Amino acid sequence: MVAARISQSWSEFREGATRSSLPALLIAFVVVLTWFSFAFMMVTPEKYMNGGYRYFMAGGKDYYASVTAQAMKLSRAPQDNPSIVIIGASSIRAIISSEEDLSRWIAEQTGIRPDVHLLCVGGLRPWEMAALAGQIGPNFDGIVLMDLGVNRLSRTRTDLSNLIEQPRLGFVSEVFDSEIELSEFQLPHRSGRFILDNANFFLARTAHLALNLIKGPVEYQPHRHQPGPPMDEARWRSGSQRIKKIQAEFDANVEQNLAVVTRIIERLKAHDVTTVFLEAPMNPRFIREEIGEEVFLSRRQTIEQYISEQQVPFWNLVGPAELVTSDYRDWA
Repeated sequence: MVAARISQSWSEFREGATRSSLPALLIAFVVVLTWFSFAFMMVTPEKYMNGGYRYFMAGGKDYYASVTAQAMKLSRAPQDNPSIVIIGASSIRAIISSEEDLSRWIAEQTGIRPDVHLLCVGGLRPWEMAALAGQIGPNFDGIVLMDLGVNRLSRTRTDLSNLIEQPRLGFVSEVFDSEIELSEFQLPHRSGRFILDNANFFLARTAHLALNLIKGPVEYQPHRHQPGPPMDEARWRSGSQRIKKIQAEFDANVEQNLAVVTRIIERLKAHDVTTVFLEAPMNPRFIREEIGEEVFLSRRQTIEQYISEQQVPFWNLVGPAELVTSDYRDWA
Protein backbone atom coordinates (compact mmCIF):
# COMPACT_ATOMS: atom_id res chain seq x y z
CA MET A 1 0.00 0.00 0.00
CA VAL A 2 2.76 2.45 0.99
CA ALA A 3 4.87 1.46 -2.00
CA ALA A 4 1.90 1.99 -4.32
CA ARG A 5 1.25 5.49 -2.93
CA ILE A 6 4.91 6.40 -3.24
CA SER A 7 4.93 5.18 -6.85
CA GLN A 8 1.74 7.13 -7.61
CA SER A 9 3.09 10.30 -5.98
CA TRP A 10 6.35 10.03 -7.91
CA SER A 11 4.46 9.57 -11.19
CA GLU A 12 2.31 12.64 -10.50
CA PHE A 13 5.37 14.70 -9.55
CA ARG A 14 7.26 13.64 -12.66
CA GLU A 15 4.29 14.36 -14.90
CA GLY A 16 3.81 17.82 -13.39
CA ALA A 17 7.52 18.66 -13.53
CA THR A 18 7.86 17.70 -17.18
CA ARG A 19 4.50 18.95 -18.49
CA SER A 20 5.02 21.90 -20.79
CA SER A 21 3.00 25.07 -20.39
CA LEU A 22 2.89 28.25 -22.43
CA PRO A 23 4.18 30.50 -19.59
CA ALA A 24 7.04 28.11 -18.87
CA LEU A 25 7.99 27.92 -22.54
CA LEU A 26 7.87 31.70 -22.87
CA ILE A 27 10.08 32.18 -19.80
CA ALA A 28 12.58 29.62 -21.10
CA PHE A 29 12.60 31.28 -24.52
CA VAL A 30 13.17 34.74 -23.05
CA VAL A 31 15.98 33.48 -20.78
CA VAL A 32 17.77 31.73 -23.66
CA LEU A 33 17.25 34.67 -26.03
CA THR A 34 18.55 37.13 -23.44
CA TRP A 35 21.56 34.93 -22.71
CA PHE A 36 22.53 34.60 -26.38
CA SER A 37 21.78 38.24 -27.17
CA PHE A 38 24.12 39.28 -24.37
CA ALA A 39 26.82 36.89 -25.58
CA PHE A 40 26.53 38.06 -29.19
CA MET A 41 26.38 41.78 -28.37
CA MET A 42 29.56 41.41 -26.33
CA VAL A 43 31.39 40.24 -29.47
CA THR A 44 33.51 43.04 -30.90
CA PRO A 45 36.44 42.65 -33.32
CA GLU A 46 38.86 43.33 -30.46
CA LYS A 47 37.28 40.79 -28.12
CA TYR A 48 36.97 38.17 -30.85
CA MET A 49 40.55 38.31 -32.10
CA ASN A 50 42.05 38.52 -28.60
CA GLY A 51 40.72 35.18 -27.41
CA GLY A 52 36.95 35.44 -27.83
CA TYR A 53 37.12 33.31 -30.97
CA ARG A 54 37.81 30.27 -28.78
CA TYR A 55 34.20 30.35 -27.55
CA PHE A 56 32.93 29.99 -31.13
CA MET A 57 35.19 27.12 -32.13
CA ALA A 58 33.67 23.81 -33.18
CA GLY A 59 36.72 22.00 -31.84
CA GLY A 60 40.47 22.22 -31.43
CA LYS A 61 41.02 21.97 -35.19
CA ASP A 62 38.54 24.66 -36.21
CA TYR A 63 40.80 26.51 -38.67
CA TYR A 64 38.22 29.04 -39.77
CA ALA A 65 37.50 30.58 -36.37
CA SER A 66 41.20 30.75 -35.53
CA VAL A 67 42.44 32.04 -38.89
CA THR A 68 39.72 34.70 -38.81
CA ALA A 69 41.18 35.97 -35.53
CA GLN A 70 44.78 35.79 -36.82
CA ALA A 71 43.93 37.70 -40.00
CA MET A 72 42.02 40.38 -38.11
CA LYS A 73 44.88 40.81 -35.68
CA LEU A 74 47.36 41.03 -38.57
CA SER A 75 45.40 43.91 -40.11
CA ARG A 76 45.41 45.88 -36.86
CA ALA A 77 48.64 45.07 -35.05
CA PRO A 78 51.64 47.37 -35.50
CA GLN A 79 54.53 45.84 -37.44
CA ASP A 80 57.37 45.72 -34.93
CA ASN A 81 59.11 42.87 -36.71
CA PRO A 82 59.51 41.57 -40.27
CA SER A 83 56.78 39.04 -41.03
CA ILE A 84 56.08 36.08 -43.27
CA VAL A 85 52.42 35.37 -44.03
CA ILE A 86 51.57 31.99 -45.53
CA ILE A 87 48.16 31.75 -47.20
CA GLY A 88 47.24 28.23 -48.20
CA ALA A 89 45.23 25.08 -47.74
CA SER A 90 45.56 22.59 -44.89
CA SER A 91 48.20 20.59 -46.79
CA ILE A 92 50.56 23.58 -46.58
CA ARG A 93 50.03 23.88 -42.84
CA ALA A 94 50.60 20.15 -42.39
CA ILE A 95 54.10 20.23 -43.92
CA ILE A 96 55.26 23.03 -41.59
CA SER A 97 56.08 21.73 -38.14
CA SER A 98 55.30 25.04 -36.44
CA GLU A 99 55.53 28.78 -36.89
CA GLU A 100 58.33 28.86 -34.34
CA ASP A 101 60.40 26.21 -36.15
CA LEU A 102 60.06 28.01 -39.48
CA SER A 103 60.99 31.34 -37.92
CA ARG A 104 64.03 29.77 -36.27
CA TRP A 105 65.14 28.12 -39.54
CA ILE A 106 64.85 31.43 -41.42
CA ALA A 107 66.88 33.15 -38.69
CA GLU A 108 69.62 30.54 -39.09
CA GLN A 109 69.75 31.17 -42.84
CA THR A 110 69.42 34.96 -42.88
CA GLY A 111 70.17 36.28 -39.43
CA ILE A 112 66.66 37.79 -39.28
CA ARG A 113 63.95 36.13 -37.20
CA PRO A 114 60.54 37.04 -38.62
CA ASP A 115 57.08 36.60 -37.19
CA VAL A 116 55.35 33.76 -39.05
CA HIS A 117 51.58 33.78 -39.61
CA LEU A 118 49.96 30.62 -40.97
CA LEU A 119 46.66 31.59 -42.58
CA CYS A 120 45.82 28.11 -43.80
CA VAL A 121 42.34 26.57 -43.97
CA GLY A 122 41.02 23.36 -45.45
CA GLY A 123 39.70 23.61 -49.01
CA LEU A 124 40.84 27.21 -49.44
CA ARG A 125 39.04 29.06 -52.26
CA PRO A 126 40.75 31.79 -54.35
CA TRP A 127 38.28 34.42 -53.09
CA GLU A 128 39.21 33.50 -49.51
CA MET A 129 42.85 33.95 -50.49
CA ALA A 130 41.93 37.43 -51.66
CA ALA A 131 40.11 38.18 -48.41
CA LEU A 132 43.05 37.00 -46.29
CA ALA A 133 45.61 38.88 -48.41
CA GLY A 134 43.35 41.93 -48.14
CA GLN A 135 44.04 42.02 -44.40
CA ILE A 136 47.65 42.95 -45.15
CA GLY A 137 47.92 46.71 -45.00
CA PRO A 138 50.38 49.35 -46.20
CA ASN A 139 52.49 49.14 -43.03
CA PHE A 140 53.25 45.47 -43.52
CA ASP A 141 56.96 44.61 -43.57
CA GLY A 142 57.58 41.18 -45.01
CA ILE A 143 56.72 38.54 -47.59
CA VAL A 144 53.45 36.81 -48.49
CA LEU A 145 53.63 33.17 -49.59
CA MET A 146 50.55 31.88 -51.44
CA ASP A 147 49.56 28.33 -52.24
CA LEU A 148 48.84 28.16 -55.98
CA GLY A 149 47.51 24.63 -56.05
CA VAL A 150 45.27 22.96 -58.63
CA ASN A 151 42.36 22.83 -56.19
CA ARG A 152 42.41 26.60 -55.71
CA LEU A 153 42.27 27.15 -59.48
CA SER A 154 39.48 24.62 -60.06
CA ARG A 155 36.82 26.35 -57.98
CA THR A 156 33.55 27.35 -59.63
CA ARG A 157 31.10 30.25 -59.42
CA THR A 158 28.93 27.95 -57.33
CA ASP A 159 31.72 27.82 -54.75
CA LEU A 160 31.76 31.62 -54.62
CA SER A 161 27.97 31.75 -54.33
CA ASN A 162 28.13 29.33 -51.40
CA LEU A 163 30.75 31.50 -49.67
CA ILE A 164 28.53 34.55 -50.03
CA GLU A 165 25.60 32.69 -48.45
CA GLN A 166 27.66 30.92 -45.78
CA PRO A 167 31.08 32.55 -45.29
CA ARG A 168 33.75 30.47 -43.61
CA LEU A 169 35.79 33.52 -42.52
CA GLY A 170 34.23 35.88 -40.01
CA PHE A 171 35.27 39.32 -41.17
CA VAL A 172 34.14 41.75 -43.86
CA SER A 173 36.71 42.30 -46.58
CA GLU A 174 36.56 45.09 -49.13
CA VAL A 175 38.68 42.89 -51.39
CA PHE A 176 36.23 39.99 -51.11
CA ASP A 177 33.30 42.34 -51.71
CA SER A 178 35.07 43.62 -54.82
CA GLU A 179 35.40 40.06 -56.11
CA ILE A 180 31.68 39.51 -55.51
CA GLU A 181 30.83 42.56 -57.60
CA LEU A 182 33.25 41.60 -60.36
CA SER A 183 31.56 38.20 -60.53
CA GLU A 184 28.19 39.97 -60.83
CA PHE A 185 26.71 38.46 -57.68
CA GLN A 186 24.59 40.55 -55.33
CA LEU A 187 26.65 42.13 -52.57
CA PRO A 188 25.37 41.34 -49.05
CA HIS A 189 24.10 44.30 -47.04
CA ARG A 190 26.85 45.84 -44.92
CA SER A 191 25.83 47.72 -41.77
CA GLY A 192 29.28 48.47 -40.42
CA ARG A 193 28.53 46.40 -37.30
CA PHE A 194 30.83 43.42 -36.82
CA ILE A 195 28.29 40.97 -35.45
CA LEU A 196 25.57 41.85 -37.98
CA ASP A 197 27.81 41.87 -41.05
CA ASN A 198 29.11 38.41 -40.11
CA ALA A 199 25.81 37.07 -38.80
CA ASN A 200 25.84 33.87 -40.88
CA PHE A 201 29.35 33.02 -39.68
CA PHE A 202 28.34 33.41 -36.03
CA LEU A 203 24.84 31.92 -36.26
CA ALA A 204 26.34 28.72 -37.67
CA ARG A 205 28.33 28.50 -34.42
CA THR A 206 25.50 29.11 -31.95
CA ALA A 207 25.51 25.54 -30.64
CA HIS A 208 29.28 25.65 -30.12
CA LEU A 209 28.98 28.96 -28.28
CA ALA A 210 26.38 27.48 -25.93
CA LEU A 211 28.57 24.49 -25.16
CA ASN A 212 31.78 26.50 -24.77
CA LEU A 213 30.16 29.04 -22.45
CA ILE A 214 29.49 26.09 -20.13
CA LYS A 215 32.68 24.06 -20.63
CA GLY A 216 35.09 26.91 -21.22
CA PRO A 217 36.93 28.16 -24.33
CA VAL A 218 38.44 25.66 -26.77
CA GLU A 219 42.20 25.32 -27.04
CA TYR A 220 43.28 25.61 -30.68
CA GLN A 221 45.20 22.52 -31.83
CA PRO A 222 46.35 23.05 -35.41
CA HIS A 223 46.70 19.93 -37.51
CA ARG A 224 50.27 18.95 -38.22
CA HIS A 225 51.78 16.06 -40.12
CA GLN A 226 51.43 12.90 -38.05
CA PRO A 227 53.72 10.00 -39.02
CA GLY A 228 51.82 6.77 -39.30
CA PRO A 229 50.07 4.39 -41.69
CA PRO A 230 47.99 5.78 -44.55
CA MET A 231 44.23 6.02 -44.12
CA ASP A 232 42.16 2.93 -44.81
CA GLU A 233 41.17 2.15 -48.39
CA ALA A 234 37.52 3.22 -48.05
CA ARG A 235 38.44 6.68 -46.74
CA TRP A 236 41.16 6.99 -49.37
CA ARG A 237 38.70 6.26 -52.18
CA SER A 238 36.10 8.62 -50.80
CA GLY A 239 38.58 11.48 -50.33
CA SER A 240 40.40 11.02 -53.62
CA GLN A 241 37.14 10.86 -55.60
CA ARG A 242 36.01 14.10 -53.98
CA ILE A 243 39.27 15.86 -54.90
CA LYS A 244 39.20 14.38 -58.41
CA LYS A 245 35.72 15.84 -58.89
CA ILE A 246 36.95 19.29 -57.79
CA GLN A 247 39.97 19.16 -60.09
CA ALA A 248 37.83 18.09 -63.04
CA GLU A 249 36.70 21.74 -63.16
CA PHE A 250 40.26 23.05 -63.65
CA ASP A 251 40.16 23.74 -67.40
CA ALA A 252 36.80 25.51 -67.23
CA ASN A 253 37.72 27.77 -64.30
CA VAL A 254 41.49 28.27 -64.25
CA GLU A 255 41.37 31.53 -66.25
CA GLN A 256 38.84 33.29 -64.00
CA ASN A 257 40.60 32.07 -60.85
CA LEU A 258 44.03 33.20 -62.06
CA ALA A 259 42.45 36.61 -62.64
CA VAL A 260 41.61 36.68 -58.92
CA VAL A 261 45.22 35.78 -58.11
CA THR A 262 46.48 38.53 -60.42
CA ARG A 263 44.41 41.11 -58.56
CA ILE A 264 45.85 39.85 -55.25
CA ILE A 265 49.41 40.29 -56.57
CA GLU A 266 48.68 43.77 -57.91
CA ARG A 267 47.24 44.90 -54.61
CA LEU A 268 50.21 43.57 -52.65
CA LYS A 269 52.63 45.18 -55.09
CA ALA A 270 50.88 48.50 -54.51
CA HIS A 271 51.84 48.14 -50.84
CA ASP A 272 55.43 47.14 -51.74
CA VAL A 273 54.82 43.60 -50.50
CA THR A 274 56.68 40.75 -52.18
CA THR A 275 54.65 37.68 -53.17
CA VAL A 276 56.05 34.16 -53.46
CA PHE A 277 54.06 31.21 -54.81
CA LEU A 278 54.11 27.80 -53.16
CA GLU A 279 53.41 24.45 -54.75
CA ALA A 280 50.93 22.37 -52.78
CA PRO A 281 51.99 18.73 -52.20
CA MET A 282 50.09 15.97 -53.99
CA ASN A 283 50.32 12.25 -53.35
CA PRO A 284 52.01 10.39 -56.24
CA ARG A 285 49.37 7.66 -55.85
CA PHE A 286 46.61 10.19 -56.46
CA ILE A 287 48.39 11.40 -59.59
CA ARG A 288 48.99 7.87 -60.80
CA GLU A 289 45.60 6.29 -60.08
CA GLU A 290 43.10 9.17 -60.23
CA ILE A 291 44.16 11.88 -62.69
CA GLY A 292 47.09 10.47 -64.65
CA GLU A 293 50.58 11.83 -65.15
CA GLU A 294 49.74 13.55 -68.45
CA VAL A 295 46.85 15.56 -66.97
CA PHE A 296 48.91 16.44 -63.90
CA LEU A 297 51.82 17.74 -65.99
CA SER A 298 49.48 19.70 -68.26
CA ARG A 299 47.88 21.49 -65.30
CA ARG A 300 51.26 22.09 -63.74
CA GLN A 301 52.54 23.59 -66.98
CA THR A 302 49.58 26.01 -67.02
CA ILE A 303 50.43 27.15 -63.50
CA GLU A 304 54.17 27.46 -64.19
CA GLN A 305 53.50 29.49 -67.35
CA TYR A 306 51.34 31.89 -65.35
CA ILE A 307 54.02 32.23 -62.67
CA SER A 308 56.60 33.01 -65.36
CA GLU A 309 54.36 35.66 -66.93
CA GLN A 310 53.77 37.32 -63.57
CA GLN A 311 57.50 37.20 -62.74
CA VAL A 312 56.73 36.07 -59.21
CA PRO A 313 59.22 33.87 -57.31
CA PHE A 314 58.17 30.23 -57.00
CA TRP A 315 59.14 28.05 -54.04
CA ASN A 316 58.86 24.38 -54.94
CA LEU A 317 58.41 22.67 -51.57
CA VAL A 318 57.75 19.25 -53.04
CA GLY A 319 60.67 18.63 -55.41
CA PRO A 320 63.62 19.04 -53.00
CA ALA A 321 61.85 16.96 -50.36
CA GLU A 322 61.63 14.00 -52.79
CA LEU A 323 58.35 12.86 -51.23
CA VAL A 324 57.05 9.40 -52.08
CA THR A 325 53.65 7.75 -51.57
CA SER A 326 54.56 6.40 -48.13
CA ASP A 327 55.14 9.98 -46.92
CA TYR A 328 51.43 10.75 -47.35
CA ARG A 329 48.42 9.70 -45.32
CA ASP A 330 45.83 10.88 -47.83
CA TRP A 331 45.73 12.54 -51.26
CA ALA A 332 47.98 15.46 -50.18
